Amino acid sequence: MASGDRESHADQPTRAPSSLTSVASVPTHAEADLIVGMLRAYGVAAITSADDMGGAYPSLMGVRVLVDAADVKVATELLDQAPS
Repeated sequence: MASGDRESHADQPTRAPSSLTSVASVPTHAEADLIVGMLRAYGVAAITSADDMGGAYPSLMGVRVLVDAADVKVATELLDQAPS
């Protein structure tokens, strides 16, 4: 995937924003995409969210990894076990 391309999340189920919880915040989209990929590999649906003005200011607020509130415990345990 080219650095400017973003993965489509159209295949992800639509959820009310209140049911999504941040399990990680990292400085770059690349790091967030790696975390999302790892979580998905273990069956945890995850997406990224960033307020970086369309990529113009990539480190403005960091990139959050969001999962359904019901998956927070599993996602947190997976992230705690992942090598840093």
